[in-house]
Amino acid sequence: MKSAFGSHALIRSALIVTGATYVTYVTGLVISMLAARGLGPADYGRYSYVVWLSGMVVVACTNGLTTTGIKFVAECLGRDDGEAAARVYGLLRRYFMLSTVVACLAFLVLARFTLPDGWEGGIGLFAVVVLASGVAKAFYLLHSSVAKGYGNFGIEANTTNILGLVGLVATIGLVVARRPLESYLELLVVLSICHALLTFVFIRRTAIRPAHGPIEAAMARRLRIHLAWTVLLVLLATFSNRTVETFLLNRTAGAEAVGFFIIAATITRGGADLLVNGLTAVLIPAMAHSYGRGGTAGLNPILSNSVRYFLFMGLVLAGVGVFCAELAIRLLYGPEYAPVVNVFRAMVVIAGLTLMEGAFNALLTTADHQRLRVILTVVAVTVSAVLAFALVPRYGLSGAVAAHLIAKMVMFTTIVLTATRTMQVRLPWREIGRQFACAMVAAALAALVWWAGDGAWIGLVAAMVYAVAMVICSFLFKSWSAQDLEMLAQLTTRFPRACWLLAALARLGVR
Repeated sequence: MKSAFGSHALIRSALIVTGATYVTYVTGLVISMLAARGLGPADYGRYSYVVWLSGMVVVACTNGLTTTGIKFVAECLGRDDGEAAARVYGLLRRYFMLSTVVACLAFLVLARFTLPDGWEGGIGLFAVVVLASGVAKAFYLLHSSVAKGYGNFGIEANTTNILGLVGLVATIGLVVARRPLESYLELLVVLSICHALLTFVFIRRTAIRPAHGPIEAAMARRLRIHLAWTVLLVLLATFSNRTVETFLLNRTAGAEAVGFFIIAATITRGGADLLVNGLTAVLIPAMAHSYGRGGTAGLNPILSNSVRYFLFMGLVLAGVGVFCAELAIRLLYGPEYAPVVNVFRAMVVIAGLTLMEGAFNALLTTADHQRLRVILTVVAVTVSAVLAFALVPRYGLSGAVAAHLIAKMVMFTTIVLTATRTMQVRLPWREIGRQFACAMVAAALAALVWWAGDGAWIGLVAAMVYAVAMVICSFLFKSWSAQDLEMLAQLTTRFPRACWLLAALARLGVR
């Protein structure tokens, strides 16, 4: 099992997850685009609202079990205790069954109050779609997450790749046949159930099995405390992650506004996942494995490197998103969805600037500081709810965006300050400053192109200028070390042209 967490294995795992993320994002984006064009803004708003509610059920069913599973399974394997890892898996599976029953009952009680604006399909269809898709997806997430704890990232990658392509083909068929909203929801249920079935099949082909039996007392106590705080944390984070804004938009601004808000949020999240999902997927297992072997001493180098990587990719995401937003939305969704453009620009900037939050969350999770994360999230939930109730009913879509952005910045600032002081870790401030300097230079060059040019495609040209300038400036300003280049060289060994380009860039400057 140790080999699954070596440097080469982690790089390979990151590549597997990154590749799967690209497939998932591209197919998901095309499916979203096709559904939006096939249904129109109003029905697409209802469809996206149902998908969002299904995601809420997923969170309620898994409520922290995924993160706990990754952490404790990987930690047990870091101590060469495979039997303990199997017993952790078995315990979490039993918890999952219980939480699923509670989540389903709670939703049935609240279903009447969460119907989409203008829904005409009946409450029965609504409840079946949300629960069936949510529970099936939750099953998939739990078991694929445990597999990550074992160092097996292929289960999630294969499942999402296969079903992403199947969903794309099926959606094309629905659009061509001009099927109504109900058909899209039926497809959502079928694909979610297939996620659960494929995950079950792939798990059975491995040596990963749950076991029953007592867990060592000290670990059992840590696991229960960690899980209790994680459950509370996940539920709180759910309500701070655009939940109140989305619910209020549905109640006060209508289905179209919900659709616009969710489209912008989905594209933003997808763009972020494209850049960092591979790194994020291996971060908690790598930290937990290091923590299991030597405590907190080995966490600081991982955090420092992660912060640099996250920030660079976040700045790339923010700049590219701003410059190509108008062309992308109009090309993908059509002129009916023009209000999404500025919403997306605002969201992508804040997402890029706060992208490295994932590294700090992983650090606190690994070091068993879930209680601290809960306190921080309570602050974010309070700020988000107050702002949402104050702004959304009065300003509609613009109010929802403002509430989300302010809450996001509050959460990011507090978690960075608290994590660095609590864990006594040092951030690479010099490298952070260099990367912001790169972004300023790149943004200035891209802005000149944008303002000097004309036409629908000038935004794409400016985005390309920004991305290229960011990469070149990062070497000129010596943002990367020799160790960074060594890791990149391992990733590009099979691509001679990429190796040549990396060597050429390295000549510009390396620390």
